[in-house]
Amino acid sequence: MASLSEKLKDTSVGSLISSSSDNNAAPHNIRINTLLATEWLEFIEDIDQPNPEANLETNLKTNKDNSNSFCFHDWFNGLDSVNIKDGRKDDQWIFIACDGGDSKILLPFISVLTDIALNALISLGTNQDRRVWFVFDELAKLKYLPALQENITLLRKYGGCILAATQSLNQLFSIYGRNSGNVMLSQFNTNIIFRILSADEAKYVTKRIGEIEYLSHQKNTSYGAHEFRDGISYTEQEKRQDVIQPSSLASLQEGECYILLPEPNVAICKTTLKLAPKPQTQTVQPAFVYNPGIEDLINKRQVKWQESNKTHKTQPPSRRSENSKKLRAQNKVEEKKQKLEDLIKII
Repeated sequence: MASLSEKLKDTSVGSLISSSSDNNAAPHNIRINTLLATEWLEFIEDIDQPNPEANLETNLKTNKDNSNSFCFHDWFNGLDSVNIKDGRKDDQWIFIACDGGDSKILLPFISVLTDIALNALISLGTNQDRRVWFVFDELAKLKYLPALQENITLLRKYGGCILAATQSLNQLFSIYGRNSGNVMLSQFNTNIIFRILSADEAKYVTKRIGEIEYLSHQKNTSYGAHEFRDGISYTEQEKRQDVIQPSSLASLQEGECYILLPEPNVAICKTTLKLAPKPQTQTVQPAFVYNPGIEDLINKRQVKWQESNKTHKTQPPSRRSENSKKLRAQNKVEEKKQKLEDLIKII
């Protein structure tokens, strides 16, 4: 945070993350949220440390030439080259995963990579022949993905296809909101629905599947004091009902599901899916590689935080109050500068 504060000190947001404020709550809240969102960066090991004396262009070129570096844009371009030049159909996959114990730290990192990958695909331009699949298991755990929400309606013309799974639709609605969540779900033309125990979710899904219209025949029999008043009449009533009842979704057994297809002739079917056997092939790459230096990294981090807390406690109150006053004055100056810049832009 000290390094970031130094780099942004002359910008409009410099005062918001300045480390010289102790009594102003806003900078503290911003710093705390920033630390929580970027906590995983402390556990990323740099392949090549950038040269602080070199300019940005030189450092970027060094990273690009490094054989261990990776770029989604270049990888997508390589897929297009394979399909156009050689015509090969070999599948190429990138797995980005984490186990249960590290999910709290690594999920923000996975979200960043996903956002970068989606934007990299769109930057290549439209291509009707390209097919790049994004497979999300537990989509809601990735939290908010701006690129997914903004471009999910456009991905198909760039060759992007999405396969997503979630435990509950309410998880998506809590992140993206009801309206945006409905727009995102409407882009999935093929749906596989397993057992749903939540009543409101089951009703939402059944309404999404649709209704059927049918004629109901009703027989009425009347009796009177005279035999001429006796009679039987038949009436027809047009009624509607859900194709699948919510109770049908709640009663599905393990492996049973309803499949919604975009084909009008076979719009919905009920089937049972079985787990595919794990292929007996040689493991090319282990799922997770333990970093033996991670314990040292965690210990160094704890020592760093302890030293930081000691420095903060030893600072005299008068000095903290003086810094707070200076920061408030600086904030007012920055606000005036920002308003002046906005006014100049408008003019």
